Amino acid sequence: MRANSQEHNRGARQRDRTRRLILNAAVLLMRSGVIPTVEEAAKHAEVSAATGYRYYRTHGALIQEAVELAFPDQTQVSLGGGSPEARIDRLMAEGFPRLVEHEAFDRAVLRLALDQWLRQNAKRDLREPPVKRPGRKRFVDDILAPLRDRVSAQRLRRLELALGMVLGIESFIALRDIYGADPGEIREVWRWVCKAMVRSALNQKRLAT
Repeated sequence: MRANSQEHNRGARQRDRTRRLILNAAVLLMRSGVIPTVEEAAKHAEVSAATGYRYYRTHGALIQEAVELAFPDQTQVSLGGGSPEARIDRLMAEGFPRLVEHEAFDRAVLRLALDQWLRQNAKRDLREPPVKRPGRKRFVDDILAPLRDRVSAQRLRRLELALGMVLGIESFIALRDIYGADPGEIREVWRWVCKAMVRSALNQKRLAT
């Protein structure tokens, strides 16, 4: 009985090591700018493709777990107090460089989200849990915090959606891939647009009073 238990534990540890090897390989590839398939991650981990699929049934499952392991903890970025404009400046100084550094991870999550939407729209099985992308919402909430008692709920909601439209990988990709903007230019465009929208919301309130 004891021998069987020890053998079971050894097998579990070996499976965990193999899974970790494949996952770490995927993270390393993503850090280099590659969004790996299961086969590519398995090859990089020096195991067979069949072994890779034994642990990760789908490409999406591998990418989700790799992102969860490697993506920076957004709670480490604090916008602190002060005006909405000051919070936007801190986000550009502390949060934006993280997006640039982990661009491949953001693109991978977006790609997975789009693929899942297409599968759902076609009434097909997702094959892995729906991907979650709540990152920007906390930062938008922080920027809006000083305005909650200063503007109407309707205007605040419009500003929330407008900031959420700008502060995300979708906007970054459009400016970088379509318009050829470099990260520094994108950061300053974001800063300018976000501050302009905040000022517009406040000016509308003054005009209404």
